[in-house]
Amino acid sequence: MHVNLRSVVAGAALLATGACAPQYDVVIRNGDVVDGTGSAARRADVAIKDDRIVAVGNVSGGARRTIDAAGRIVAPGFIDVQGQSGVTLLVDGNGESHIRQGITTEIIGEGSTPALWTRDTVDRVTLDRYRLQFDWTGFDGYLQTLQTRGTSINLGSFAPVAAIREQVLGMENRAPSPDELKREQDILDRAMQQGTFGFATALIYPPASYTNTAELVALAGIAAKYGGVYISHIRARASA
Repeated sequence: MHVNLRSVVAGAALLATGACAPQYDVVIRNGDVVDGTGSAARRADVAIKDDRIVAVGNVSGGARRTIDAAGRIVAPGFIDVQGQSGVTLLVDGNGESHIRQGITTEIIGEGSTPALWTRDTVDRVTLDRYRLQFDWTGFDGYLQTLQTRGTSINLGSFAPVAAIREQVLGMENRAPSPDELKREQDILDRAMQQGTFGFATALIYPPASYTNTAELVALAGIAAKYGGVYISHIRARASA
């Protein structure tokens, strides 16, 4: 029998390499883990592979990178639930003002959102200031633009009543007609289908402040149809 020793040696080398391959991409060791459940901090390792946390506890096994977090807190990313970075993330997707604070998710759209800009309502002053091109339509177009340009954080958006009214009524201080209300509902319906989390109002700022209760109920019903959330700033604050 003829044996190719070179092939045997090469095969053994491959097996050895596979056996020694790191099990994880990153292991964060010796940190005090605060997991967001309300439980007390505990000393634990955190193992990450393919951008996912795969083990928490006393982690054994090698890693491509090991971080010693002794004396530090290890926690999930924080969520900024009322962010205003819908435009600036298009300018600079690094989002360092967020990630350097541990914020990994931002929710926009409480008062305004570029996702609902149209050619008639786009903020051209902001576009000119940041030298941006307005080249998207609707929520899905905006989110695709953001994804294409790249961002370091996760982002979600609500559909604000101010942007909806501005498309239909401009800055007029009046109730919508039945036809206008239907147009507002259609705008929100499309936004819900395209990925917005729900309906938002900042009722102390015009034109949102011009919205009456019946209009709010009609629009909130559209969000509810899709399991959306309604969030709001109240119309006024009590004086101290």
